[in-house]
Amino acid sequence: MKRMKNLVANNFRGENIETNITDNRCSTGINRNKEEQGVFEKEKIVTNINNVIEKAINEDIPVVFIRDLDVSHGEGPGFQIHRDIKVPSTAIIFDKAATNSFYGTPLHEHLSENKVDHIVLVYSRR
Repeated sequence: MKRMKNLVANNFRGENIETNITDNRCSTGINRNKEEQGVFEKEKIVTNINNVIEKAINEDIPVVFIRDLDVSHGEGPGFQIHRDIKVPSTAIIFDKAATNSFYGTPLHEHLSENKVDHIVLVYSRR
């Protein structure tokens, strides 16, 4: 059975956190419209996410991105993965229409087929 290693990174406050590669909401949280506040210390968040992606690639751990179709009506730069996130050419990208990343997406099948039994999440809350 293929196992993913735990990755630990520092969050933007310098605290050690287990970081998640599978559900990346940073792409939706960084590109804000003018009525909403921007993401707190987004440069540090982007750096942290890129560091985790690099560690995953170096350890031959698959990277999966989940984009939220509710953001920017599923179109344009607000919906896309943030331009400063270094998306590996091997990354898998799923789009979700519900809060749950598994509902209505092939995420569960993908993880099962690849015998992944541990996932790590990286995201930015609004």
